[in-house]
Amino acid sequence: MENSLSANTVSQNLIPLLASWKDLSQAVNSLADANVTSKTVFPADVMGIKGSLNSFFVSRYMERRRVVRIHEEQYQGKHSSLQEDFVIVVPTKKEADECQTDLETILADKVDIVKLPDWEMLPYRPAAKGSAVFGIRAGTLAKLAVGNIRKERPRVYIIMQRAFLSPLPPPSYIKGLLLSLRKGQEAEPEKLSLHLAKVGYTRVPRVTTRGEFALRGEVLDIFMPGEEAGHRIVFDFDTIDQIKTFDTETQSSKANLESLLIYPMKEVVWTDELTTHLEQIFEKTDKEGIFNDYASFDAKRKGQGSGTDSSLQSLTEDDKTVAENRKTIQTGVHLAFSEEALKEKERILVELSVNKMAEGEELFYGVLWDNPCSVLDYVDEYTTVFCLDYERVSNAKKLLDNEYTISYRICRQKIPAPRPDLILFDFHKTIQNHARCINFHTL
Repeated sequence: MENSLSANTVSQNLIPLLASWKDLSQAVNSLADANVTSKTVFPADVMGIKGSLNSFFVSRYMERRRVVRIHEEQYQGKHSSLQEDFVIVVPTKKEADECQTDLETILADKVDIVKLPDWEMLPYRPAAKGSAVFGIRAGTLAKLAVGNIRKERPRVYIIMQRAFLSPLPPPSYIKGLLLSLRKGQEAEPEKLSLHLAKVGYTRVPRVTTRGEFALRGEVLDIFMPGEEAGHRIVFDFDTIDQIKTFDTETQSSKANLESLLIYPMKEVVWTDELTTHLEQIFEKTDKEGIFNDYASFDAKRKGQGSGTDSSLQSLTEDDKTVAENRKTIQTGVHLAFSEEALKEKERILVELSVNKMAEGEELFYGVLWDNPCSVLDYVDEYTTVFCLDYERVSNAKKLLDNEYTISYRICRQKIPAPRPDLILFDFHKTIQNHARCINFHTL
């Protein structure tokens, strides 16, 4: 028998026993009841539990927060909704899957669980065009951007560490790509079809696969990438009469819905303006880059008052390349594009202009905005953020920096790669100013 909360027979015995654990209940209540402005409480450190017990702690905390919000609603009139969002940061996909399984076992259908995956590739390795991860990420960011509009159940966002540290488009940009529909709303089917095509969906006679939509008379079917079922919108002339889910295999309608949020196939929808902006970024990056001339590089650094760097003068060419790259994250110094990278730049720009997609496009999402955002920019400043296995996540900074720097050194010879500091946030700087953080320590 599997010794985890995901085994039903185990959970039936363990959950009531854990619920009676006095010390755990006191810890949960003290954190859930605490004033978020209290610097003596947050960030909070939880020690002595690990594995599935972390998920149990989170579930009890969520239940207690609901009680707190009920009291605040009744006596202070603070909240328009009794539900709130929660964010859980985990090291890898393995921990994300385990956390989701545990929460589903404990809370069943009392909570909506949404995951934000990373690109599931090594740094600077492109994801395949049309990969499912594009749509899954777009769906998660859409739900984060609009908030808990249905206000039916609390939502838990499980964020993998690399996704948490990746720059994202601003929430306002994501909101501009969304369509929020409800029963009784006026909407023209053809205009909806044009919007769906614009944000990456493919029009077909019959919807069977994620990313497709079909318009047949007054019925619009769509299968969004992060959903388990398709959605069917039935019109009465230019008014939405019904919104339903449907089985894409049998085409039969299922549950009725009051509203529907339609999101794009990718978190960035390429327009001529965005493509031109990326081209300008490429040109600026190439112009500001140094050439493979270390004597000139040393002289330039001395002229800028950086001091003498005698270590570079005694290194071989390969050693100098490594040393210079290790300085990249701190100084912003980078090489100009190689001939091969310039050719790759042209390929990317042409494909984005013509096809609105290109292999490796996700590498540049983080550089398109002057002030790229993190996941925390998508949630309220008082949203509770749990960090599971805090030591592992916190201490990964040096490993990630080295991994990205080495990958950058290799890949920049072939592609117009952005510097590591432009596509990887610092964990401590990202989370340090968030009001309500709870860190689970395993040591």
